[in-house]
Amino acid sequence: MVYEIISCARDTQLHTFPALEQLGSSPHVNSNGSDCHFFSTKLFLRANKNWGVEMMRIKDVDGKPTLACVKKISMDNLYCAACPKTDREEFAMGLTSGAIRLMNYKKSTYTKRFEADKIANGVTFLDFSATDDFLAAVYESGTVSLYGMKTSSRVATMSFDKQALSTAACTRLMSPICFWAGCAANATATNANAASTNRSFILGGMVLLWRISSHKLLSMHGSY
Repeated sequence: MVYEIISCARDTQLHTFPALEQLGSSPHVNSNGSDCHFFSTKLFLRANKNWGVEMMRIKDVDGKPTLACVKKISMDNLYCAACPKTDREEFAMGLTSGAIRLMNYKKSTYTKRFEADKIANGVTFLDFSATDDFLAAVYESGTVSLYGMKTSSRVATMSFDKQALSTAACTRLMSPICFWAGCAANATATNANAASTNRSFILGGMVLLWRISSHKLLSMHGSY
C-alpha cells in the first residue's frame, strides 16, 4: 500500500511513502516558512506567521495526487495554529498578543475567542484533546492553559519556574505539549464515566498528573 507524506521547507512538498517519490509541490505565500496541521478529513491547514492560513487538500489530477489550495485567510499577528482531532469544522489560531481565536473554516467566521491576560504574551503552541473537549495553549511566559470547548472558558493553568528553565529552553521543551492533550484524553478514556477530573501531561521527557478541578499538580515523573 502506498501512502502520501507532506513536508514543509522552502515550499510544501507531497511525496509517496515509503518510496519518497515527489508527486507535487506548492509555493508558500511568504518566504518566512510555513507549517502544516491536519484535519480528520482530506483537508489540511498551512499556517504562516507573516501572512495567515491556507486551506489545502490533496487533489487527483489525471489520476495522480497533487496539492491544491482551497481557501486563503489572511491573519495579522498569527503565531501558531491547531486543527481538531474530530470532524469539527473549525480550527484554532494563537496570536502574538496572547489571544486565541477559533474560526469555522467553511464560513470564515469566528466561533470562539479567548482573550489575553496580559499584552505581548504570545501563544507559541496550541493543541486539541483527542475528543476536542479541551484546547491546550503554551505561552511565552512559561504558562500552559487548558480551555474547555463546551464551556468556552479556561479550566486550568500551570506555571513553570523560569529561573530553572530559560525562555528558549522553555519554548523548546514545551513544544511536545502537542502530545499531552491527545494522550491525556486517551489515558483517561477508561474513566470517562467515572467523573474523573485528573489529566496526565507529557512535557519534554516528563510526565505530570494534574488535577483540573483544584488546579494542583499531583505527581511528576522523569526529568529535564
